[in-house]
Amino acid sequence: MTLCVAMIIGLRILIDLLHAFFGPALMMSRLGALLVSGIGVVVGVVFFIGMALRWRLLTLREWLMLPMADKWLRLFSK
Repeated sequence: MTLCVAMIIGLRILIDLLHAFFGPALMMSRLGALLVSGIGVVVGVVFFIGMALRWRLLTLREWLMLPMADKWLRLFSK
């Protein structure tokens, strides 16, 4: 629970920094929405994979059926 809250706060800080850096004009456009959505997707994927590996949700055979799973497993096993 606290990890989720920390990630939400971190994502909010990142969005505020992007808003300060790029200005409100970009953040109110479709490009700004695409940027924020892309960051959210990347953070969500990394969070899910990290938690799935930590909690051992999938077997090794199930992991290897996913696209690019061998790269993810190498990355998180270090």
